[in-house]
Amino acid sequence: MPQQLLLEFLRSQKLIPDANEYYRFLRIMNRLHYIDFPELSPVEEFSDSYRGKLLLVSPAQVFRYQDMYIELRGLDYFSERRSTLDRHVRRLELRKNAEKFEMQRR
Repeated sequence: MPQQLLLEFLRSQKLIPDANEYYRFLRIMNRLHYIDFPELSPVEEFSDSYRGKLLLVSPAQVFRYQDMYIELRGLDYFSERRSTLDRHVRRLELRKNAEKFEMQRR
């Protein structure tokens, strides 16, 4: 998905406080090979020079192998409401909200 769309969704769900936190997260996840940017060469990492540009984000192979673990860590990292909702309920809520968000964008 386009990185700007992902940013909009995460902000709409109040999972990130601001764009700086989002781009910091992208850099870390790219460095750890949890996400890929198909347009970048394999040795190139995401940097601030790509902020705001049309750049696709996709799960990397490591993410595909560990998606449940990463999903839980991502929720722990971002969610302001992590203590008031159990993780399963929060994941279901996020999935439903992602579907609504996608329908509204069409």
